[in-house]
Amino acid sequence: MIGVADIEAARARIRGSIYLSPCAHSETLSRVAGNKVFLKLENLQMTGSFKERGAANLLLQLSSDERRRGVVAASAGNHGLGVAFHAAKLGVSAVIVMPEWAPLAKVTSARRRGAEVILHGENFEEAYAHGRAIEAERGLVFVHPFDDPRVVAVGGSVDTSPSPKFQRNIVNGGPSGLLLPTMKPTNSGAAP
Repeated sequence: MIGVADIEAARARIRGSIYLSPCAHSETLSRVAGNKVFLKLENLQMTGSFKERGAANLLLQLSSDERRRGVVAASAGNHGLGVAFHAAKLGVSAVIVMPEWAPLAKVTSARRRGAEVILHGENFEEAYAHGRAIEAERGLVFVHPFDDPRVVAVGGSVDTSPSPKFQRNIVNGGPSGLLLPTMKPTNSGAAP
């Protein structure tokens, strides 16, 4: 179970590694909602997605032995880019297994970051299974895209500052792995 202390530790851990993206006011959505609506611009992260937060948090917690061994991840794109980006910053070798249909832009970007990209399978499940096989064969550390508390804990690090203080934060709970509860902010205006 992830608690507030885990979220605060994750936020502190990744602070120097992640861009503090702004919250922009949306006039159109505000008009539609009948309330002030701000959008957290996580698309401005270096990899274009909040997914690099989880990758950074997990990679920063690897032991020196785990860093030496390297990591492997399965991803259709954004998680793999986050792993490749932060692994390169930390000097950790990375293997990213993507489905055969992965967008060329994602494949190229991960390779440009120094990752070994393997295209395998017709879907994510097949790429995931192949990534787990590579983990066992090569003795790598598997970086799961969503089922690891070190990845999940950073959901709360999607800080709302710098922004106005909010009465509620509503976060898309789609399949990408980011889900924060509707919450009231702390005194700092940041998400807990």
